[in-house]
Amino acid sequence: MKMREGEELEIFTTEEEVVLKKYSELSSMELFSIDLVGAMHKASGRSVAVVDGDKVIASAGKGVPPVGEGITEELRLLISARRQVTLSEEKCLTMGEQKGRGQIIRPILAAGDLFGALILTSQEPLTKADEQLAAMGANFFERQIDR
Repeated sequence: MKMREGEELEIFTTEEEVVLKKYSELSSMELFSIDLVGAMHKASGRSVAVVDGDKVIASAGKGVPPVGEGITEELRLLISARRQVTLSEEKCLTMGEQKGRGQIIRPILAAGDLFGALILTSQEPLTKADEQLAAMGANFFERQIDR
């Protein structure tokens, strides 16, 4: 198991062993996440994924990676910058089966901690509405985590 500084762990004990398990606040909201990204995709036609620091938690749309698929080191580094990144077609990350023409990677931050990111991928040029949609989705997750 790869651990990074600051990652949360769940610790379980039995009579014979201590079990360490990575904890992800976003993973605990998986069903909710699936519903939200599905609604975002249906309303916008954009592909949407939510990732924690290790894997895809929820995804909807054409060419998105399946739930549970690991994320790349390149994506992990972009998320760790803790700021929104907008990528043009030449720089879009391949997620799932295809690259998009535009991509927004919006970190999910709550109480100063980084929990993951919402990724919106478009097969058309990005618009201001796409940026607002990505911000809305990430803000909604942040509010849920703060509760």
